[in-house]
Amino acid sequence: MARKQESRDFQVASAGEGTETETVSITITALDGNTAGELGIRLLQIFGPSMVAVVAAMEANAMERVTEQAGAFFAKLTPVEFKSMLKTLLRGAQAQELGEFKNIDDTFIAERFAGHAGSLYALAFFALKVNFRNFFDDLGISKDRLQKLMPKAQAKVKSAIS
Repeated sequence: MARKQESRDFQVASAGEGTETETVSITITALDGNTAGELGIRLLQIFGPSMVAVVAAMEANAMERVTEQAGAFFAKLTPVEFKSMLKTLLRGAQAQELGEFKNIDDTFIAERFAGHAGSLYALAFFALKVNFRNFFDDLGISKDRLQKLMPKAQAKVKSAIS
């Protein structure tokens, strides 16, 4: 059975000698259930309320809240943990350029996201959305209930940061 795939365009550094910016289409393949489950546990252990707030904001398609909650999320994220999680999230991801597909690996990230850290973070959040957008629905938590929980989650995030 094929897993769900979604694509989105991201700004990256030129593949050639130039310094101009290019747009590349990146396709994320949803993680298998075992890997997504393990990653979900890691995310919840480390980020708890801030992860809930980020996913809830993504579910509500409230980009200003995603940005705000992402700040709290990244405040707890170490560079080593980010690299490990990104590697897991991008398992099977591919970039399409000039009709060719390239695996998103450490070399691709190092070269093509040079000078485009914002695009790399956007890719990470896109991969989170592809893999965890149904998280609350699967647990039987409605969007209405989630919206009611948001103020509590935001208060916990703010107190953790202070």
